[in-house]
Amino acid sequence: GCVDADGTLIQACYEAACAVELEACFGPPLPEPEPPPEPEPAGDLTCAELNTCLGECAPDDALCQQGCLDGTSVEGRDVFEAIFTCIELNGCVDADGTLIQACYEAACAAELEACFGPPLPEPEPPPEPEPPPEPEPAGDLTCAEYNACLGTCPADDPACAEACRADVSPEGAAAFDAALACLDANGCIGPDGVLDEACADANCAAELQACLGPPVEPAGDLTCGEFNTCLGDCPDGDRACQDGCVAAASPAGFALFEAASGCINDSGCADGDQACIDAACGDAITACFTQP
Repeated sequence: GCVDADGTLIQACYEAACAVELEACFGPPLPEPEPPPEPEPAGDLTCAELNTCLGECAPDDALCQQGCLDGTSVEGRDVFEAIFTCIELNGCVDADGTLIQACYEAACAAELEACFGPPLPEPEPPPEPEPPPEPEPAGDLTCAEYNACLGTCPADDPACAEACRADVSPEGAAAFDAALACLDANGCIGPDGVLDEACADANCAAELQACLGPPVEPAGDLTCGEFNTCLGDCPDGDRACQDGCVAAASPAGFALFEAASGCINDSGCADGDQACIDAACGDAITACFTQP
């Protein structure tokens, strides 16, 4: 039945039904012709340059894409194809054909580096802004007067401290900075900013004397208890006020105060542990506050 109504042979029918008879007459059928081989790359583009070239082609511009491939070196094309082989093997393509970046960056890092080079390092964080420079000293305050000025400034008022700095003389500022550097180097200023007087006296006496003058000697008539009250009335860090109390203390009252405060400092008691302080230094404290 391989003939239609008008007597024309139906080729598909007789080739399928009469293959043996046709081969006996004409010999075996000719093989299907091989597709022409893809042209070997003959250019000099690298893998990265091939990627850039393809990116400049329209998605449906096969001629442009083939031109990029033809212009790529054999090595560049092999490296490029290795990336897409890796992507396919690792399933880094979603249902609509879009590449999944996180997937291929993790799975194909070696192939990507062979094409594009090592990944760029993380950018350095921007540097911290430099603090504004301290105003140049151009006034006439001495080092001691500058220290007293700073003692009047609230801790959260940098403008006050800057104003004091602007009013100090260059010599006063140099003496102050030298004393402060010594205190810092010897750990005489605690994390809370409180000066350790014993540390300062032991390590920075010369620098402090150059700034504040020689130590004030007790030459008044205040008892130990009255001297303690006087010091308690001075604002923190107000050395001039404290020196005034020392000058107003009697030598005996000052000696009793030094004995009591030295005992407390050497007792090892925690700040505010009154029971410990009383046990260690009760006699010295009593002697101070009962001085006639």
